[in-house]
Amino acid sequence: MERTLFEFLHNKIDSHFNLKSRVHSLNNQDHKDVNLHLKRDDELSFGISGSKYRKYSSLILHLKKIDCKDVALVGSAYSNHLVGIMQLLNENCINATIFTKKPREEKGNLVFLKALAKGSTWHYLSNEQWQNKDAIIQSYLKKDTFYVREGADMIEAMPGMMSLCLDLANSDYDHIFLDAGTGFSAISTILSAKEFGIKAHLHVVLMADDEKLFCEKLSHYKDLLEKELGYKITPADFTLHFPSICRSFGSTNEKIFSFIKAFAKDEGVFLDPIYSAKMVMSAYQIIQDQNLIGKILLIHSGGALTLSGFLEKLI
Repeated sequence: MERTLFEFLHNKIDSHFNLKSRVHSLNNQDHKDVNLHLKRDDELSFGISGSKYRKYSSLILHLKKIDCKDVALVGSAYSNHLVGIMQLLNENCINATIFTKKPREEKGNLVFLKALAKGSTWHYLSNEQWQNKDAIIQSYLKKDTFYVREGADMIEAMPGMMSLCLDLANSDYDHIFLDAGTGFSAISTILSAKEFGIKAHLHVVLMADDEKLFCEKLSHYKDLLEKELGYKITPADFTLHFPSICRSFGSTNEKIFSFIKAFAKDEGVFLDPIYSAKMVMSAYQIIQDQNLIGKILLIHSGGALTLSGFLEKLI
């Protein structure tokens, strides 16, 4: 039986989550024939990055519906994901078992995670085990434990992430730029944009995956979504890009931090060095190199809490 994407999202997103963020123009309008705007998903939550907050709005509701008592989490000990989801698990009295690599130093998000995870079971995986982490972790878990994949990269989080396009429904942007870690947020946006009347060309800046892996994930989730809806969907037009600076995932340099400080002064907005700063810098470069024109939106996915791990770079 066919159902619209709006019907698919209905009752799958926790109505207590505020999923509308404002958009404002940027003071930096140096690009000819371009009107730049910023989508402030960083304002959706203080302690949870915007894209994660959207994902959790449906994932947490799913956990509550199945009366989940125990989950297993995996990710970097410094990740926005673990810090974000632990806040909501604690709020909803859901126990967590955590799997990470052994952290190198105690700073940044790790400090927040340790405070949130006090009393939780924590396992360290070796670099070798990390290559096959999903199978290793699932073989270890008790039957009733719900496994949340790295970055909440799973179909239960897709309705929440699609709320971004619901928030931008029928908008008139010519181009939209967004970052991609696991790629799940960008994929959810690509799959839902046209369904909600968004005609913009999407530009995805790949921070971690290569094009082949991203496209494989896109195909996988497109198949899953079409089975849920009962009809074929048309993805938005998109282009994949790599960062114009520090292409290796997690890498930074002084130029990025100089840009973060300048952007804070000029625009009144904090960016993080791993995702949003690289995305904005790359967008500026792509707009210039490709002579893009029109109304352009940059999605600020949040994560400024990450700056706590780089305070010495901001002085």
